[in-house]
Amino acid sequence: MKQEQSKIAILIGTRPEAIKMAPVVKALRNSQHYAPQVLLSGQQKDLSRSALKAFGLESKDVLVRHFDDYSLSGQASGYLDALSAYLKAQPVELMLVHGDTTTGFIGALAAFYQQIPVGHVEAGLRSNDLENPFPEEAHRRLIDPLCRLLFAPTQRARHNLINENANPNHIIVTGNTVVDAVHELATSPVDLQKHLADFIQPACRLILLTAHRRENWGAPMKEICGATRTLADRYSNLRFIVPVHPNPNVSSTVHAILGDHPHVLLVPPLNYMDLIAVMRRAYLILTDSGGIQEEAPCVGTPVLILRKVTERPEVVEGGCGRLIGTGRDDIIAQASTILEDPVSRERMIPERNPFGDGKAALRIVRAIDNWRHHRPLDMENNDFTFDPEIPGKTISQ
Repeated sequence: MKQEQSKIAILIGTRPEAIKMAPVVKALRNSQHYAPQVLLSGQQKDLSRSALKAFGLESKDVLVRHFDDYSLSGQASGYLDALSAYLKAQPVELMLVHGDTTTGFIGALAAFYQQIPVGHVEAGLRSNDLENPFPEEAHRRLIDPLCRLLFAPTQRARHNLINENANPNHIIVTGNTVVDAVHELATSPVDLQKHLADFIQPACRLILLTAHRRENWGAPMKEICGATRTLADRYSNLRFIVPVHPNPNVSSTVHAILGDHPHVLLVPPLNYMDLIAVMRRAYLILTDSGGIQEEAPCVGTPVLILRKVTERPEVVEGGCGRLIGTGRDDIIAQASTILEDPVSRERMIPERNPFGDGKAALRIVRAIDNWRHHRPLDMENNDFTFDPEIPGKTISQ
């Protein structure tokens, strides 16, 4: 007699969530025990669908298709109502949420209200500053106490959770699923869009710039763009590709300062295959993105982090990233050092990825297997060999 498959909901709101949850969805589907249901909150439904498509996945279930109120509270209340109704009509055995988005927080809360166990992929990241990043630091702190399964990407994340009195028996260190995702796509042949391929000239050094964080809106964004323009003027062989976030708080500043520079290409958000290809080709990455801090070591490209604090200190401690803030002079100085000193850049190329080995999704499925059968989550036999546990600390400027 065929065993009935366990229904597991995987909730996705943003493109980074889609990228990082795709390996988990595929690993669950490859197991005969599970029937994963991919749900889109509607937070970034088109970008999420595009990212899933890169992995051969799709989702037909979109909880909220249109918003009249795009405020944080408006989105949160919309997701909570829609997801609560969905879970009442189609109960599941386990809800998986990711990271620190509004979608992830509300997904954990809605499942908790329905007494459905929650698993948190990428649990335990901390900046220890509720204002940076905002509102993500609060979201991830609110998600973890609601969860029965805490999938910590690193030993440091596990230590953070234990410091907050999380049950050690609920935690397993898995590595970060973004490494799984990049490993899957990085070796695939990619035909870059023609305007990207034409812009990336072999004799030039390419810099990828991404900036969108709320805490960088306004004056910090002007500083970032001003530094970029100065670098583009100073080094004639540089070419900047800048995927522009559609939010007017970002796009208006970027276009005003960089829109007319011949060595700067402003483009809409890239599909994930193109983004990985550009990251691999880049000489240097400037970013305030959390995900790109993790992806850069996967492709061996140094990264300068345009933030005051990072919840991913492993990239700094591993030497493959530097936390430089958003000051114009600091950005110019740090980038110039790398551009003018090949040895400095070489030292930032990691020998070993601090975020994992590409087997995180398999460990997550194994932990779910053990949880369902009331077995330990397999910390003792975990073959994920990070460095010994390090006391948690904040990395900040």
